[in-house]
Amino acid sequence: MEQKVQISEHQVQVFSLEAGFKYIATEYQTFMVLFGLTGENRFNDEIKSEFFYYLRLFSTKLDLKSSTQGIPSSLKNEFIISGLLGMIQDWLAQGMIYTPHFISTKAYELLHQKDSEKVDVSDFFVI
Repeated sequence: MEQKVQISEHQVQVFSLEAGFKYIATEYQTFMVLFGLTGENRFNDEIKSEFFYYLRLFSTKLDLKSSTQGIPSSLKNEFIISGLLGMIQDWLAQGMIYTPHFISTKAYELLHQKDSEKVDVSDFFVI
């Protein structure tokens, strides 16, 4: 987790994509095992649970609406977290063919393709 940052008038904790990808790159073998790319395990469920927890804190702190653009936040959160974890797993399985900076930047760009300047749950993830 990153230090708290100022978003709107609130101090909130955010997740640095670049720092996360750099850490995963340095601990490549460990994450291959943790994500089950070398066999079955429950790490994926545990990491999703942690992300959900921190996203709920983020949303509560910023008083974000439970539904944005007609999409319930629980569905949006599941989509974002599953997509990010899938991206990480694919990156590892492909032998980290992209640098942590490149992959984190692309993840950020994918997360922040929105039509509105309003703060929403995708703002939890930073570079």
